[in-house]
Amino acid sequence: MTHKELLLSVCDSEDFYEFTKAPFKAGSRNVATDRKIIISVPAYDDSLPDFSERIKMFYPFERNCNIIYSVAEIKKSLAEIPQVEAMEKKITECDACSGTGRVTYEFEHGRNTYDLESDCPVCEGEGEIETEVPFPGKTMPDPEYYVKINKHKFAQFYVQKLVEIAENEGTENINLVFAPLRQHGHGFIIGSVEVLLMPVNSAEKFITLTPKA
Repeated sequence: MTHKELLLSVCDSEDFYEFTKAPFKAGSRNVATDRKIIISVPAYDDSLPDFSERIKMFYPFERNCNIIYSVAEIKKSLAEIPQVEAMEKKITECDACSGTGRVTYEFEHGRNTYDLESDCPVCEGEGEIETEVPFPGKTMPDPEYYVKINKHKFAQFYVQKLVEIAENEGTENINLVFAPLRQHGHGFIIGSVEVLLMPVNSAEKFITLTPKA
């Protein structure tokens, strides 16, 4: 995976904010964010728009520690999260509008009857409904579990993203270099990649990562 592909993996082209739709420039680096994670790599395209001002409260981050975590140990800890039945997305025709996405309301006033057509409130005009159903024979890590790093907890998905970056960078370690006391983004150095990751507010179920001695 190239650094460009890495940044694109966290962008959302349909998001409301311009700076989350595509990679941008911040100082001498190229950056991408989904507002939960900021990933920064050495600049590969100096022509990208500069949105440094949009993230200046969070990045660049200062250095106040150097706590090293082994990628192998992180993967081992993640594998210990209890497994639950996997779910898959299923799209079905909306039975409220018969798949048309439109419904007609009828009401009476005096001797008159009025018809009003609008988007179906059940499928929001899509004509289809997306639900999650069990995936037979497949399991996945319990999504209610989070990962405690230092003193705060983080979503599994983003911790796995740190591992993915480390493997892509060919490094065996992930360095936590900014660990604020309050609920704030934590800074990681992974090879040439810098990552700011936001913790969750609370989590009852979690595993704890142990740093290298």
